Amino acid sequence: MTEKEKNPAKEALRRAETLCRRRDLRFTALRRRVLRIVCRSRRPPTAYDILRKLGAAARPPTAYRTLDFLETNGFLHKIKSRGVYAVCGHPQRTHACYFLVCSSCGRCDECCGRRLDNAVFAAADSAGFAPQSVTLEIEGVCAECNK
Repeated sequence: MTEKEKNPAKEALRRAETLCRRRDLRFTALRRRVLRIVCRSRRPPTAYDILRKLGAAARPPTAYRTLDFLETNGFLHKIKSRGVYAVCGHPQRTHACYFLVCSSCGRCDECCGRRLDNAVFAAADSAGFAPQSVTLEIEGVCAECNK
């Protein structure tokens, strides 16, 4: 088992820190803390879940700005149908992602691939459309809940 497989939260934080440094962005203590909360959550958390974990000192506008920063810079994905946040597995590149969303337990697995990217961007291009972000959600039941 590689170090990445042992501690995905640590790897996500390391990637975010490295990319912020490369992009000349500030990776503040609050941004680190919010990303860590999302990484360590059993299921993708809502903004309210994150606020609760931040404690009484956290103010909603600050938390929402932090989530917006993390999402805008590709460190998090917002699963809009659920209002939850999931860590991006590869924030270093622009890509189309799809999420397998379990309607039973709420688990959200990120799945990406060149074929999906190519199909989505080719369809958009043929329509003369310039996508700014792509997140597809496929709802169903995960393998664990299917047992």
